[in-house]
Amino acid sequence: MRAAILIINLIIAYVFLSGWPGSLPMWLRAVLALIVVMLAVPLSDASSKSKNRPKLRSLRAPKWLDYLYIGGVVFCIELLLLAVFTLGPATAEEVHEDFKYWIMHREQPAEVMREAPGELSHDGAGNWLWDNHFKRSHPKQASKRPSNKPEILMEVVNQFSQTSLRRHRIYLRTFALDHFDGDTWSIYQPTKLIIDRPVDSSIQISPVNGTWRSLLPLYDHTIIQPYYANGQNLLTSIQNTIDTNVTSLTKVNTDTYILPRLNKETYRYRARSQPMLLDKISELDDNLLVGETHSVYLSRVSNARLQSKLTEFVSGVDQSLSLVEQLAALKKLINIQCSYSLIIENKGGMNALENFLFEEKSGYCEFYASAGAMLCRELGIPSRIAFGWSGGKFFQDSDLFVFRSEDAHAWTEVYLEGYGWVIYDTTPPDENTVEESEEDEVPPDLSEMTDDSGDYLLDEDSSDMMITWVKVLITIGSLIGIIFVLLFIRKLTQPKENFISAAYIKSEPKYLQLFQKLSARLGYSIRPGQTLLQSVQDLKAQDMDVSGVKGLLDRILAYHYDTTYRNIALDRMVENEIISELKRVMKSIEG
Repeated sequence: MRAAILIINLIIAYVFLSGWPGSLPMWLRAVLALIVVMLAVPLSDASSKSKNRPKLRSLRAPKWLDYLYIGGVVFCIELLLLAVFTLGPATAEEVHEDFKYWIMHREQPAEVMREAPGELSHDGAGNWLWDNHFKRSHPKQASKRPSNKPEILMEVVNQFSQTSLRRHRIYLRTFALDHFDGDTWSIYQPTKLIIDRPVDSSIQISPVNGTWRSLLPLYDHTIIQPYYANGQNLLTSIQNTIDTNVTSLTKVNTDTYILPRLNKETYRYRARSQPMLLDKISELDDNLLVGETHSVYLSRVSNARLQSKLTEFVSGVDQSLSLVEQLAALKKLINIQCSYSLIIENKGGMNALENFLFEEKSGYCEFYASAGAMLCRELGIPSRIAFGWSGGKFFQDSDLFVFRSEDAHAWTEVYLEGYGWVIYDTTPPDENTVEESEEDEVPPDLSEMTDDSGDYLLDEDSSDMMITWVKVLITIGSLIGIIFVLLFIRKLTQPKENFISAAYIKSEPKYLQLFQKLSARLGYSIRPGQTLLQSVQDLKAQDMDVSGVKGLLDRILAYHYDTTYRNIALDRMVENEIISELKRVMKSIEG
């Protein structure tokens, strides 16, 4: 029974750490798992049938400093375990995902899937996209100065495609995040699945289907991007990639793929895309509907105050309107409420999204995208946030579109029936438009792209995790210091007499407990350290007129010494008879 309780508790803790329920933040699930683990031992111990266990007894009554010391030690242990659960290099949630995908391993005819070799690198040298756990937090303060460093080159040879792309906004997507807890965007269930390109074919990503989708343009383009050793090298292409000729991809999330490692400085690969822009598809289809997808794209924030404000914000949108009209009204509300700025002061240090929508009311594209996604969810529209580049500069003589650090962009995507993920950009439209090169202007050299000095996408304080660890270490150090102070005070307040350490003492049998009570009733007090033989002799020496008491005392002494020192087995029948006689004698004394 004890083993079963331990196993059940460990399974429950594993379920919490594996990511369920998804509505709770990781730290809260870690706390619940810790509570379950801490309860496992006492619960299993309470279920034991054995009640004759040795007990630890103190030679003096515990004082408040003893309780405080023990409480401090337990708290430090729990804090350390919590830090391991939430900030460790590989959380149980990641292990769970690896195990799940190993169990669900299948081979499909068009794709060969296998385990990713070793660890995927998500930090270190190279461009920073997310942390080790596929998480990207909003900075509370920012002062952005995007550089002019080229980061992506896109070659488009077809003249019709060139003209079309120059006329409309270009969205190069590199990755998308789906879960938001109020502070941090993350991949809800990251995968590590390698997809190899079939022979004489391409890796299929998003097939063209649907009546209206066949009327939207397809763009065949070539992407040139630098390779960063130990960095995050992601597949980049015009939004809604159909296929690519990359030899191998590692899928980490829907529409998010890591490129294979290289032994050279630059990637060059072809891709076909059919971008889904809300304003374009709404011109073709006036009956757009919400599509069905995973529930994570409708999940809400765990911050109750922020959640209530988001709900109140969308109350200004008439939900009896068509889907397109609701989205247009929501975008208008956001743009009326907020202004574009690369500088965020947030003097109160409040939640970044709350500060953007309700306090300072200014921020850049990542905040517009985050607000758009979470407010869409309030309207029942599945949404996520996507990152990449928009706009760029076109060099006609070389058929190149060049995207620099200053073209980095983030936007909202909504999931619509028959179209999939559609771009819904709430950032003011005058940002990230295509720029034309000057006459005889030469595009940047590839060597400029391999300089690691530039920032990728939206520069952010990459020391957030380090700051978190520093805070944890400072807290633990402070608590350890407090414990040492308590130990010192406890030592000073201890009595000077020498005490013998407490030992494990078995619980006294019931007949001895009744013997002590009988001695007290007869007016005899047993002294500390006195043996049973001495107590019996002292009682017999007194003048007692209780019938049969002296014979009972001899029987108690004989039975106790036989079972304690002469290795004679316990006899429950004899003990019960002695107990009955003791009760009879005590009744006669009371009567």
